[in-house]
Order: sequence, then structure tokens, then C-alpha cells
Amino acid sequence: KDSEIKDRTVTASLSYQLGDTNYRADLKSDTKRNDYFSFQSGDVIHETFSLSARHDFGSKLDTTVKGRASLLSYQFDDIEANNQDRDFFDQEATLQLSYVPKPGLNTSLTLRIRENQLIYMRRSRTGDNKTTQTYSIKPSLTKSFGPKLSATQSYEISADYTFYTYNDDANFLIRSFNVTTGLAWKIVDGLRLAFEHKYRGQDEGAYAKDEVGVERYGRGSERDEQ
Repeated sequence: KDSEIKDRTVTASLSYQLGDTNYRADLKSDTKRNDYFSFQSGDVIHETFSLSARHDFGSKLDTTVKGRASLLSYQFDDIEANNQDRDFFDQEATLQLSYVPKPGLNTSLTLRIRENQLIYMRRSRTGDNKTTQTYSIKPSLTKSFGPKLSATQSYEISADYTFYTYNDDANFLIRSFNVTTGLAWKIVDGLRLAFEHKYRGQDEGAYAKDEVGVERYGRGSERDEQ
């Protein structure tokens, strides 16, 4: 026998309807035991908790708020031969708005904030401890031109900041801009034609303090994809 793996998962959910607002809470716990008969043996623990609330403001506007927090922990048995013990803490908040200004036109807006922290337990790896923060905004619209033809376009702007706990000179920033355009045509019953075009622009570079202690961005690369 080379390995033995045991996995235990527990989930729970609770939902409640109050007027036009729906509330929901979810909890998931996953514990995996890995026995490889080597220094890789250990436990992997993953805990996730999420909350959401959705409210309908009549027939035109829907609002959804979501929050999530999770902890992923790697705990190895042989701490002398393996310095990979680490915790990964992730948290996220999302606001979604859906609005129908008139029949045949649907719009939406999504705002998202996310932060995750990577923390190594062993002193030899603490130089890799870091925090990543992501901010994004995504508006979109869909226009129907009768029962057979519709067009969709969405935009997304995001910024990902990565900060190293003990090395400010390694901090960096990635900025992205995405545009997706789609066209759907129902030619006849049972036959549908869909077209989609994607554009992605991205630049990245150092995000470090200058000689007077002010954090500044220095672009190191830029690329476009479509």
C-alpha cells in the first residue's frame, strides 16, 4: 500500500423568506487525511461560510448581496522534513443589481471585493507570506430585437494588488479591462446561431514605495488579447 486517503464533508444551509427579501446561509466543512507514508502525509482542512440576501424592488429591479469567508489549512506531520504548513484565508463581498428599464432591454451591474492571505507557519517560508486584494466592476446589457435576435455586451475592469508581508519591493499590481460582445440569432425552430467576441487588455508592474515612502505603480508589461 502506497497511500491512504480519508475525506469527511459536512454541509448545512438555512434560508428564510421575509416579505420580498430572501436570506440564505451556507456552511461547509471538509477534512481530508492524506497518508502517503512519506513527509507529504498530513491533514487538509477547508472551512467555508457564506451569506446572501436578495430583494426584489418590483418587476424592474433586483438586488443581491453576498458575502463569503473560507479557511484552507495544510498541516503536515513531519515538520522537520516539510516546511509547507500554511493557511489560506479568503474573503469576498459581492453586490449585484439587475434592472429592466423597458421591455426588451436588460441591464446588470456587479461589484466585487476580494481579499486572500497566504500565511506560512515555518520561519523558513515566512518570506512568501502575502495578501492579495481584488477590486472589480462589471456592467452588462442585453437588447432583444424581436423574438429571434438579441445582442449582449459586458465590460469588466479589475485591479489585483499583491502585498508581501516582509518584502515591499516584491509588491505588484495587475490591471485588466475586458469587453465581451455576443449576438444570438434563432434562424428557425431548432436552429440557432451564436457569435461572441472577447477583448482583454492587461498591464502589470511593481507597486512599491519610493524613496520618500509613497506607494507608486511602475508598469512593467502590457498585452492585448482578442
